[in-house]
Formats: sequence, C-alpha cells, structure tokens
Amino acid sequence: MATYIGSYLVLAIASLANGAGRHRRYLLLVFVFLCWFMGLRYFVGCDYYGYGVRFNAAEYSTLGAALEGREVGFELLTFVGARYLGDYNLFLLLASSIVAFLYVRFAGRYRDAALVLALFFPVLILQLGMSGLRQALAVGLVALAYNAFVDVRRVRCAGFVLIAGLFHTSAFIFLPLSLIAGKNFSLFRIAVSVALLSVPAALLLGSRLDVYQDRYIDQIYGAQESGGAWVRYVLTFLPVPAFLSNLKSFQKNCAKQYNLFVIGSFMILAAALLGLVSSVALHRILFYLMPLSILLAIGTLDLFRNRLRGKVFWLTVYLVYMVAWFLTSRHADVCYTPYQNVTFFKVFAPEWFTGF
Repeated sequence: MATYIGSYLVLAIASLANGAGRHRRYLLLVFVFLCWFMGLRYFVGCDYYGYGVRFNAAEYSTLGAALEGREVGFELLTFVGARYLGDYNLFLLLASSIVAFLYVRFAGRYRDAALVLALFFPVLILQLGMSGLRQALAVGLVALAYNAFVDVRRVRCAGFVLIAGLFHTSAFIFLPLSLIAGKNFSLFRIAVSVALLSVPAALLLGSRLDVYQDRYIDQIYGAQESGGAWVRYVLTFLPVPAFLSNLKSFQKNCAKQYNLFVIGSFMILAAALLGLVSSVALHRILFYLMPLSILLAIGTLDLFRNRLRGKVFWLTVYLVYMVAWFLTSRHADVCYTPYQNVTFFKVFAPEWFTGF
C-alpha cells in the first residue's frame, strides 16, 4: 500500500506548487511515470491475468476474427500487440501508454491540470486503469469528448464517443452529448438529443444490450453486487451540492465549462437511480462520470477562502478514500499488493524472470 500512497502524495504535493498546473514538462513527466507505473506492472491489477489469456489467444487468431469482435478497437489492439510485439508486458505498456496519453491530454486543457491528474490517481488510474483496461481506454476517449463538448465541436465530440465505444460499448450511451453541445443549452435540448440519438446508440450497442439486461437487471447469472459502488458514488457526488447552490458563481468563474457542469451534475444525480437497479451498473457508469466530478471539484476552489485550502481539501478527501479502499477492499488486497514492476524483475532477478 505504501507504494500507492507515496505515489499519490508526490502527485498531490506537486499539484500544490505554483506553476505546476499546465507546465508541459511536468505533464510529460507525469505521462512517463504513468506509462511506467501502469504499463510495466507485473501481476498487479485484477485484469492482469484475464487480459493475458486474451493476449495469448490472439497470437493464434486472425485479423478477420479481430474485426468481427464486439469491441473491435480493443480486439485490434490486442491482435497488433500479439502479432507485432509478441510480449504481453509490451502490450500492456502500449495500451497503458494510450490511457496515460488520453488522461494527460484531457487534464492539460485546464488551469489546474496537475490537480486533475492527482485526483485521477485513486480511482481512474488505480481502480480502472490497472484493473479494467478496456473501459479505461473508453473513459479516456469520453473525457476528450467532454473537452470537445466545451468547445462546441459536435462532430469531434461524437467521434470520440464512437471510438470509445469500440473499446467498451457502454460508452455509446454518451452519444447525445454531441447534440447537446452548444450555447443555447436547455433541458429541452437534452430531451430532444437523447430522443434522437437513443435509437442509433441502441443499434451500436447491439447485442450488448441483452447482455446488460441479463447481467444487471434480470441477473440471470446470479445476484451481482459491487460493494464499493455507493462509496464511489458519494465521492463522485460530493462537489454537486456546492455547484447547485452556487450556480451564479460557477457561471461567472467557469463560463466555458458551465454547460458541461450542468449536464454532468444531471448525470451524476441520475446515476443514483441506476444504482437502485444494479450497483454493478452504477460501478461501471461512475468511471465515466468521475472526470466530470473532478472538474466540478476544481470549480469549487474559488468558493474556499483561498484556492490552496480548496486543493488541500479535495486531495485529502481522495487520500482518505484511497486509504479506506486499501484497508477494506478484498480486491485491493488480492490484486494490488505488493506492487510489482517488470523493471524490478529484469534488473534484480533476470535469472528467473520470464514475462507473462
């Protein structure tokens, strides 16, 4: 646990430094660190073995089979890794580097980029990026769709969501964002956009709708629960009341992001209803909403006596969450500790390291 807490504290302290925010060298340094920390992990993360099995199977697959996959983006990435890299650890490095790039690219857009990346660490980097690689890629692309939403780039917004859906089909539900984007923002536009794009989104989801129905609603495979989903929901929900009670302040200080904050708060509130149906479904959707929650948290900094105090508050909240997760979660105990890295084995134990 100390490795993870220490890494978070380094990112947290760096985010408090004046000028660290959008400094390109700092963002590059974080990118390199994440590539190493996520990409060269060794039997760390609950997805490590499962994706390794898929990687080994892809070695004997064909390009045609990859193109016929349900999530063709990840199937192709796995095929390329198996065929041209030939090593599972190099494939993880490639995929994790893409995730790291998407995260850094999203954060680099904002004044407090260093703080955004620090707050990404406990959930989107550890719990998702190192245990749900397919959805991590999708979340990174949806995050860029949020940036396109702010810029009112509807085609770009839709494009990022469509590409995200090629890695995890659940991302298609965010397709209505592309029509909602615009200066004339209203609840009516939300309703019309959702209605217009619900059919194509359902078609793109295809057979996965039946899978989600069976798994999350009918639970034909047995009752499924995510013990930490509601805890993460509370974490995601925390900045929403501050936003709703200070709309004028947010509209003044965060004018460009204001519409995104409105729709983000709406989606976070609506996610609670989804959780009443299935905590596992809530667990999945929260990863997409976490970037919006973090941006809302950044937006609350102007409500504190000074921004530094606000930064310390949110960094402490996420630290408490991460420590509690490591102390109480079975997944954290089984999948994450101790932290191991390919670099360590190749340097210190070359006589027995053989890769995956």
